[in-house]
Amino acid sequence: MQKLRIAIGCAVIFIANPGLAFGGLISRGGGLVYDDVLDVTWLQNGNYGAGSIYDNGVSATDGIMSWANAVAWADDLVYYDSVRNVHWDDWRLPHAKPVNGVSYQYERSFDGSTDLGWNIVSPQSEFSHLFYVSLDNIGLRDINGNSPPNEGLFDDPLNPNDESLFENIQSAYWTGTPYLAPEVGRVPFAFDFIMGGGTQSRAFSHGADHSAWAVRDGDVAALAVPEPMSAVIVVLMNAIDVGFRRRRQGPAMRLKRCVCPA
Repeated sequence: MQKLRIAIGCAVIFIANPGLAFGGLISRGGGLVYDDVLDVTWLQNGNYGAGSIYDNGVSATDGIMSWANAVAWADDLVYYDSVRNVHWDDWRLPHAKPVNGVSYQYERSFDGSTDLGWNIVSPQSEFSHLFYVSLDNIGLRDINGNSPPNEGLFDDPLNPNDESLFENIQSAYWTGTPYLAPEVGRVPFAFDFIMGGGTQSRAFSHGADHSAWAVRDGDVAALAVPEPMSAVIVVLMNAIDVGFRRRRQGPAMRLKRCVCPA
């Protein structure tokens, strides 16, 4: 019975989440793409901030911003999701947390073991994880520091769930994480990510020379489970529990029926 409960429970999960997939990017419609490893939702448009009041780059329509403007743009962004009829207002820039999960290692490396360089596949760095794992791209340097072929952004025509899910991907992006290595002193820097070469680096945060890409925690499709389906799930799980209790109570009930008064 326990195995039956687990099996039916798994079936319920898939019934409730028909778009469920593991280890990749999933289009949720409405200009939104879900990453089921990072558990974040990306804007489909990688340059959605172009032309906004925060766009203070070379032109007013190129989407290039200073770090402060990029952070403010994401924080103030309200995006209308036409599929779910929801206005999402909980956006941010992608994180660049310590790849080892503990503390930053500011040395540059080729094998992704530090917080600067290439081939960072840790989910702690959301841009780098997107580039190397979710989009399956090759960096400007391999783990030995050599220049590999086919490096950079590559839209594989055989994979519908890579770059083709997005539009307007730019060459350099701000993360939402300040760069506080001792050598920079009081000069303001922030972590950035270079999409052209798969490099996590740093940039002078007062320079208006990077783009911004908004992301939010969680899956927008969590709102998409209809009420009738919820009712079916409740009824099904209750039936499982009733059957399980009857199975456990059966022997005790038969034993009581055999006890006769003296």
